[in-house]
Amino acid sequence: MIGLLGPAYAASPPPVDEPLPREGFVLEPVGGGSGVQLSTSSVVGGDGATTAIGTRGRARLGDVVLAVSVPFATWRTPVGRDTGLGNLSIGGWLPAGEGGAIGVVGHVPLGGRAYTWVNEVEELWPGTGMELVYRANRELDGGLTLLGRLSGGLHTSGGYEPVPGLYAKVGAAGGVDLALGEHVGLLGEGSFAWWDTSPLDVAALVRADVEGFRVRGGILLPLGSWVGAQPAPVPAGVREATVRFDLCAQW
Repeated sequence: MIGLLGPAYAASPPPVDEPLPREGFVLEPVGGGSGVQLSTSSVVGGDGATTAIGTRGRARLGDVVLAVSVPFATWRTPVGRDTGLGNLSIGGWLPAGEGGAIGVVGHVPLGGRAYTWVNEVEELWPGTGMELVYRANRELDGGLTLLGRLSGGLHTSGGYEPVPGLYAKVGAAGGVDLALGEHVGLLGEGSFAWWDTSPLDVAALVRADVEGFRVRGGILLPLGSWVGAQPAPVPAGVREATVRFDLCAQW
């Protein structure tokens, strides 16, 4: 990750006053410069007790953006708690029209056995996969920014229930970011994906931006899981939600 960020800064450092890109739970950042992020996501409630701590680096090399992320997880088991690394995710992005980008994102296991998940099963559950992703932003009057995402790809795993050994995944997500002045904003997000452990989610986040730094916090509600539209053999019901906090810096 550090090896990517150094050349990116030397190649084309963006102006220090360039705003940090908008992003959500599922919606990746589009635009902006090189940067790093540290995040924590925890599942709370009766089916909770899994936490993922993630690190992400973004390196801008001219028009190309490279992104690398590594999560570490801790989760509850019948005999206590366990820990392990999740999957290494690597992506490459190119501009695609005004406010848009197209990317290829893949993940591979790091040798851990983190048979759990927080929001996206591909983050932690050991497996490999690749997706083609399109992301776009559109700025409107009144401090509003619309965000959209389309994706599709193939994934493999060990075939342990409830995750298939081989599955295709398609998804769509949208969001609205509302700037409340120069430094504070709110973001609402909705996402659908199949195959997915929760095919329908909604989320809300609040952000605070100051001179290239951003602090965010929010919650994701897995509506698909709540109504029983999930592959895991559990009854419907409001049993869990995901709480997220992150800190990112851009240069």
